[in-house]
Amino acid sequence: MMTSEEKIKIQIEEKLGKKIKNISSLSGGCISNAFKVELDDSSKIFLKYNEGISDNMFIKEAHGLKELASAKAIRIPEVISFCEDYILLEFISTGNKNKNFFEEFGREFAELHKFHSDEYGFYEDNFIGSNVQKNIPGENEKNSWVSFYFNKRILFQH
Repeated sequence: MMTSEEKIKIQIEEKLGKKIKNISSLSGGCISNAFKVELDDSSKIFLKYNEGISDNMFIKEAHGLKELASAKAIRIPEVISFCEDYILLEFISTGNKNKNFFEEFGREFAELHKFHSDEYGFYEDNFIGSNVQKNIPGENEKNSWVSFYFNKRILFQH
């Protein structure tokens, strides 16, 4: 009988049309398992995997990352593929910070927060870690940052 990991490996290879050469575990995650996946063409991708995680967490994470990337303000890893059990992202190697890193990051982060739509919130609820993050605004929250923030970020966590 095939293990879940073997099934995921086959799904990824079929999705990408490439063979997996090596998978190495990465540290840092407390909700899901994280891996660096090396493909037969020497490219690398990031895999976050958690079989049976609830509420389409990876699907919602992919939607959120795509929305953040649309602001074109800060580097967001490209979403390669996703499903209920995993998300595949562009692998971004750790690098050395230049002397202006924090200043540049602060500017880019501020630019990201200038990106907005006609109302507050998002079209679906998602997660902060494993906690649900409410994003769908009520009628009185669509145009009021104070109401949205109070009801969806502060009161909801109470």
